[in-house]
Amino acid sequence: MKRKWLKYERETRLAGFLLVMILAVVNLASILMLNHSVRQYRRQMEGHLAATARLAAESYRGNPDISGDSIEAKWSALASISGVSAIGLADSNGRWVAASNRYLLEAYLFPAVTDTEPAASWGKLTPGRMAYHPSQDYGFVNYSLREGLAGNILIMLAPAGLLPSLESGARMQNIWSAVIFPAVLIGLFLYLRLIFNPFRSMARLARDNSGGQIPSGSDVELVMDSYQGMISELRRKGRDLNELYVQERERADDLEQFSRQILASVDKGIISIDNAGKMLACNPAARDIFGIAAIESCSEIFSCQELESIGRGARLMIKELESPAGRARTIQVEISELKNSSGQKMGKNLVVTDITDVQRMEELEDISEKSALLESASQNLLAKIQPGLQEIKQSLENSSNKTVGLQLEKLERLISDYGQYFSYRDQISDRPKSPDIVFASAAMQEALNLAAKVAPADSTVMITGDSGTGKELIAREVHRLSPRSGKPFITINCAALPENLLESELFGYVKGAFTGAGRDKPGLLRVAEGGSFFLDEIGELPLGLQPKILRAIQEKEITPVGGAKSMKIDLRLIAASNQDLARMVADGKFRQDLFYRLNVFPINLAPLARRPDDIEPLAYHFLKKYNLKNKKKIEDIDSGALAALKKYRWPGNVRELENAIERALLVARGRRISLEDLNIVLPADDEIETNDGSAGLMSVSARAAARAEAELIEKVLAQTGGNKSQAARRLQISYRVMLKKIKDYGLDKA
Repeated sequence: MKRKWLKYERETRLAGFLLVMILAVVNLASILMLNHSVRQYRRQMEGHLAATARLAAESYRGNPDISGDSIEAKWSALASISGVSAIGLADSNGRWVAASNRYLLEAYLFPAVTDTEPAASWGKLTPGRMAYHPSQDYGFVNYSLREGLAGNILIMLAPAGLLPSLESGARMQNIWSAVIFPAVLIGLFLYLRLIFNPFRSMARLARDNSGGQIPSGSDVELVMDSYQGMISELRRKGRDLNELYVQERERADDLEQFSRQILASVDKGIISIDNAGKMLACNPAARDIFGIAAIESCSEIFSCQELESIGRGARLMIKELESPAGRARTIQVEISELKNSSGQKMGKNLVVTDITDVQRMEELEDISEKSALLESASQNLLAKIQPGLQEIKQSLENSSNKTVGLQLEKLERLISDYGQYFSYRDQISDRPKSPDIVFASAAMQEALNLAAKVAPADSTVMITGDSGTGKELIAREVHRLSPRSGKPFITINCAALPENLLESELFGYVKGAFTGAGRDKPGLLRVAEGGSFFLDEIGELPLGLQPKILRAIQEKEITPVGGAKSMKIDLRLIAASNQDLARMVADGKFRQDLFYRLNVFPINLAPLARRPDDIEPLAYHFLKKYNLKNKKKIEDIDSGALAALKKYRWPGNVRELENAIERALLVARGRRISLEDLNIVLPADDEIETNDGSAGLMSVSARAAARAEAELIEKVLAQTGGNKSQAARRLQISYRVMLKKIKDYGLDKA
């Protein structure tokens, strides 16, 4: 490339030089040739006229006595032969002695002189020379001759022919050579300079940027060297950009995979729609709830009236569904605004929850409470009227009508006073109650009392306790009792996501923040607008994100990933941890300022082993729940199994108890859960005595069942490539139960 441009420079310069030389040579040759032609033509004409003049003079000198008419006739013949227009002889006084055409001579030579008046300008005629006389109609060459004519002058008029044109051409050529040709040369020079001006400018710029290190030389050569350097630099940067693109693409793929896993692991349906009602996103849980394999449009799952209600700004909606099997189901749809980074409303975010089982449990609990109330009322009424009945009986035996009437009136008043027990009104209790929390212990009652006290305020709540003790239930209870109960309750587990994905999920991101971010996405903190946000396992929050969470608590502001503009948020933050955050602060693993900001109102949940009073009601609660879920009819738990449940230490707390009851219900052979059905192993000093003496065999069976369960989970994880969500669906257990069992069996260390 460089050699090619250098060759181009040399050829252009040479072509310009040759063009200038050619133009100069051609111009000089044309000047010489044209002037030479004019001189030659003039000499030829003068020679012709000189010969004709000599013939005319000879004819006059040879016959001096001849008459004028004869001379004129001869001259007319001579003029006709020689191509001369007129021949005349005039004396020194300007009178014509003889003329072939006097009038033509006078008209051209002396237009203002008559034949009787002498010419004042005879001296202008030079003997033997031509004189061009211009005219509007005709041009002649004057030729005079005085020699040997006795003082008379011989004058001839002849057509100028090409002489005026040749002389005019010669003058124009001289003007061209003197003025126009230099201007053409200057224009050519400027044109060549214009061609090479960009090279000079680029070369000057290259020299200025080099700081004088580039040696002087050809501008084109210098520009080409700089061009080659630029090309090499661009290629290097192109390779770097390509590597960066590959890295960002892989990161985007990872983020997309993480997002899919998150959506797949959430047990609630999440649907996002734009302002036009077009579906933007839908997770597997939503498809399972609606029983549709692929939801393409909102019109498939909502009626026109429901869509209009969502568009008008409804926040909560209850919808009845009918499964393909004909089973009626009830779903709850929580609706919140979907906003971009500038706060513009882009659509709606729908959180769908199947509340069928919850409603049925509430109905069953309500019926159970009313039945217990009715039973208590009937017993109290019977206890009150029993003495009256005895008195009536005695009165009847004494046959006293007056006494009987009085006893009947007293009995009527008793029935009226205590008839209220037969109503189905709920008894009002001073303690806060929640349909999701089952307990009987004072420790749990104290925790609920604290939740009820802090709920009306907007203070940050910190819930601590071992895993599985019900921290999320307490958080939901705080939200339920708070003024924000009608708004969303959003949860996220800080230990379930890597730092980069956790940040984008919490704070959202703007379009172009990273490769694959094709549109703005609001974070979960904005999805929870107006409601409560529950940060579970806050101790696992990376140090890099802790200042941002602190700013969200203190300033109520967040900044999306890749964004430059902060946005205000309105929510109540609730955090939970199963770790000792104070120790983590001392070890430098948790920010002290964030700890103090979170620990405004702490609530501690005791482990289940320290709440033995809660074990029995929880066991019966889970028995009812999984009877409905699995369509079983297990009616009770025998005393041996209850004793074992109360003596077991429950390292997994309530979650482990729930799993144990669910499994026992599935393997129970009769109408009651027995000790043999429980998959728990008690220490040697806590063995439960049984009537059949098979405690040792039960222990072996329990250990074998646990081992078989661990092997099955490990096998399914291997088949799904380590995908815990997919493995949980195959085993028909929840994602959280799957994580708990993986941890209990040590499969996460394999």
